[in-house]
Amino acid sequence: MNVPATLTPAKTKITKCLLVLAIIAGFAALWWSGTLAQLSDINWIRAKVEAAGWFGPLLFLLLVIVLFPLFLAGPLLWLSGTIWPLPLAITYS
Repeated sequence: MNVPATLTPAKTKITKCLLVLAIIAGFAALWWSGTLAQLSDINWIRAKVEAAGWFGPLLFLLLVIVLFPLFLAGPLLWLSGTIWPLPLAITYS
C-alpha cells in the first residue's frame, strides 16, 4: 500500500528558505536589469499609457493591480494625477 509522502519539519523549513531566496533573487534580477527603475520613471509610464490610446487606462489599472500586492504601486498612484485630470485620476486609482 502506498503511503502519501509527508513533509517533515526540516523539509518544510528548507522549502520556505528556498522560496524566500527565489523571491529575493527575482527582485535582484529585476533591479539589476533596470525594470524596477522604469516603474518609477514618470515620463516612461506616461509615454506608455498615452501610446496605448484608449487601452492605456486599462493597462494602467492592470499594472496597479499587479504591483499593489508587491508594495510597488505607490509611484503609479502618484503618477495618475499627472496623466489625467484629478477626478479621473482618483477614479482610476
